[in-house]
Amino acid sequence: QLFHEAYRMQDARLAFILRVTILEMLIKGPGGVKDRMSRSVGTLLGRSTEDREQIREKCRVIYKARSEFLHDGKTDKITPEAKLLALDYARRVIANLICIGEDIDRVRKMLDVSGFGENPFQVQF
Repeated sequence: QLFHEAYRMQDARLAFILRVTILEMLIKGPGGVKDRMSRSVGTLLGRSTEDREQIREKCRVIYKARSEFLHDGKTDKITPEAKLLALDYARRVIANLICIGEDIDRVRKMLDVSGFGENPFQVQF
């Protein structure tokens, strides 16, 4: 639902926030959100070690842009590239979760256990 709402938003910055929120749904609980979200998205979407690390680093940039906007009102980090990456990663996370067909708590646990290892679900999107 958040993904569709993001498409309906007139404000591109708020759409960006909704898409990052979708990525945050891969983790549970407070503390270290940027690191845990980045690691989880990289592990879920990465097709190789190099791909996983690139996704992880880009997620860290996306999350920083999100935080600067929400906490400080700064919008300069919400670049066109950050918006496209948030859209792409949110879309891919949703598609892969549908294909995995597992309970989200099981997915979270598998991603936590995998850490910086290989993708436990071997997703293709």
